[in-house]
Amino acid sequence: MTCRASMEGDDTTEQPNSRAAFTGVDAHGKVHAQWQENDKINILYSGQSDLYKDPFTLDKNQGFVHGVFTGSASYSAAKFTALYPYQSEAEYNGTEVSNVVLPTWQTATAGSFDPYAGLLMGEAENPKTSPLEIDMNFKYVCSFIELAPTFDCKSIIVSTRSSNEYLSGNFYLRYNEIPERSNDALKMTKLVNQVTLQGPIVANQTYYIAVLPGTYNSGIRVTCVGNDGKMMTKERSSAVTLERGKIHRMTAFLSNPASAEVDGVDLGTGDGILWATRNLGATAPQEFGDKYVWGESKPLYSYTSDSD
Repeated sequence: MTCRASMEGDDTTEQPNSRAAFTGVDAHGKVHAQWQENDKINILYSGQSDLYKDPFTLDKNQGFVHGVFTGSASYSAAKFTALYPYQSEAEYNGTEVSNVVLPTWQTATAGSFDPYAGLLMGEAENPKTSPLEIDMNFKYVCSFIELAPTFDCKSIIVSTRSSNEYLSGNFYLRYNEIPERSNDALKMTKLVNQVTLQGPIVANQTYYIAVLPGTYNSGIRVTCVGNDGKMMTKERSSAVTLERGKIHRMTAFLSNPASAEVDGVDLGTGDGILWATRNLGATAPQEFGDKYVWGESKPLYSYTSDSD
């Protein structure tokens, strides 16, 4: 069987690029990415035998948003459900896919995300052509958090401030119930309230962490573990909404936040003083930014050593 697979966030670029690299973000904040050589997907259907559980492998169009995958499947299946990346333990009962995993441990990839974490799902009716060819439109299951530390790290840990709000793990999934802003629709089997991005993580590079979409009422905590073992933690205590297939930019860890560029506005006081449009350490006016001890020019992070 041949599966013509299209990604959500389709673009028209003709420049080859790897699937694991962003090609951009559209006007609605949707991620654009492309298929990569040796990419593999699950093709699942009701009554599937073990003979047909081998992965479908990208055969044509690597480096583009439209890929062609080939493999073996039953001609009599009513419809097909696809999962990327290929997961050997995934099972389909005719309604939902079980044993879907969004990794809790992800590998840092500068300028992109772990290719095994960018979870996609697709569904298509069986056209019963000969030879069998289907068109499969994939859409993202996960959201992405963007981080850009200004110092070298060996890991970054993103967690919710509540152990009952989940970012990763093992769950059931239905294509027509993939949540946009809430993971309440997921049937959870083993979920975790954090994701760890494993380094090396290089200063002043941008990294992306794949997480489950949702509104996290307790807020988000980010901990950067430096190469010296010391940990710097920042928290956002207000609710954070992470939308499916979109990027959420977190406030950066700055080695010297006082030197960061901040836009100024004249409040008309007549003294020529420009007032900052946001707090130091914040990326938007509504964010709290960093906390400072009186007289200090660097923020008061929660700062500990993992050897203590």
